[in-house]
Amino acid sequence: MLFTGLETWDPKPFRRVLERAGYTQAGLVGAGVDGVAYQGRSKARFLAMLPRGRAMSLLTRLFLLDEAVPAEEIMPLLGLETRTLMDLGLLYGESGGLRSAVQLTPVGDGWFAGDFLRRHAEAPEDYVMGLSPVTRLLASVTPMGMGGGGKALELGCGAGWLSLELRRKGRWTVTSTDLCGRALELGRFNEKLAGLSGIEWLRGSWFEPLGDRKFDLITCNPPYVQSPGGGLTYRETAAGEENPCAVLLRGAVEHLNPGGLCCVMLNWSHATLETWPELPLSWAPAEGMRRWLFQGQCQSPAEYAWRWIEHDPAFAEGGAAEELARWLAHYQKNGIRALSSGFMIVQRCGEIDGGSWTRTDSRAANELTTLAGAEILRMFANETWLRGGPGEAELLDRVFEVPDGIEAVMDTVLGGNGWGRKSIRVSSPGRLTYDGEVDENLLRLLELLRSGQPARVMVDELRARPEFAGVSGLESQIAGLVRELVRFALVALD
Repeated sequence: MLFTGLETWDPKPFRRVLERAGYTQAGLVGAGVDGVAYQGRSKARFLAMLPRGRAMSLLTRLFLLDEAVPAEEIMPLLGLETRTLMDLGLLYGESGGLRSAVQLTPVGDGWFAGDFLRRHAEAPEDYVMGLSPVTRLLASVTPMGMGGGGKALELGCGAGWLSLELRRKGRWTVTSTDLCGRALELGRFNEKLAGLSGIEWLRGSWFEPLGDRKFDLITCNPPYVQSPGGGLTYRETAAGEENPCAVLLRGAVEHLNPGGLCCVMLNWSHATLETWPELPLSWAPAEGMRRWLFQGQCQSPAEYAWRWIEHDPAFAEGGAAEELARWLAHYQKNGIRALSSGFMIVQRCGEIDGGSWTRTDSRAANELTTLAGAEILRMFANETWLRGGPGEAELLDRVFEVPDGIEAVMDTVLGGNGWGRKSIRVSSPGRLTYDGEVDENLLRLLELLRSGQPARVMVDELRARPEFAGVSGLESQIAGLVRELVRFALVALD
């Protein structure tokens, strides 16, 4: 058992110690370091950048850098909380100093606990990862705001970052499951430290502990790494077992309420570059479901394998080349020539809200904003409407809403006649459904729709210009632009 007496622990005095000392994300960033980015690979640089003699530096060494800090230095800072934290099990004595049992990383306005990287090599079967970039990506593409008292499920919750976000940002009733008991302990600790309550923590494999319960939102960052198998339960599919992403997407059908969404991060392999959608689409039933498969990256076997091996602490002192050869032999044996990463979002159809559809997109999704979740909801509604076959007149006459946050960047070039426009790049509010080049006509159309007028007004504007007077098919061209705005969620239905 990792913690003792967690149920009765009051975290407020401990939080005050951390805040007064400046051991916060803002405090670390102000000192020139970012604790969220620390992965145990640049300790010397972190130590060199920390201000000497500061309370924040002591806590950083203790909770972030996995050091045993001399008792005479840390006890005056922690005061009476020293004994409380030792009784809890967060701190323990070692060689005349104190050491933390878990890594406590400042994130946003709070802190998040996960295992120190050394446990990755010491106990890989129950290593619990802290906050990763992929978890942050999943949080971005999860529609937190669709709550309204609904039921949310996080599968393979680990230390519970997304469960906490769902509880914090939406009016969700949250259930979290994980096969690892240590992960659930850390999840409960994080919930307590964050001042939250009400999350249901269940131990078991995927949907196993849930029976026939149904949810409005299911989300998961599974152990999807495509490797020959290496015992890293939190990260890899065990050798010979089915990709857990397939298990999750199949099971989601039976555990979603009508209109409910399931968001799953994916890695998968394929034999050719062109066949990338085939395997993940085979995992999620098409009947009665709306499916959006998003490929964010495609790599060669060598690139993909090295991405996971390069920073693995198990190979810090050698053996990486042999491990790479093992992975590549596995890929060659199984006819794997490319590996992709991305996500799939599926929605269960209701009785009266439109039919099934499948959509695939492939592009880099970099630096998503917090608006990506709302963008996904808009895209699902828009795509369903488009599949209903609106005609040209409906596209031109309908009044759409244009959401806040659309950005346009103009690239100019200096020529003989001064500055000239080279290109215009538009990004959707979440930077997910659209990020590409457009022309002035689309910008004008967005501006017009934003003012509450239908697209037909633009047709009339252009017809009034001499250069457009004899142009045929103008209505169809503008209707086509509207269709693209709807498809890429740059406008909302109402």
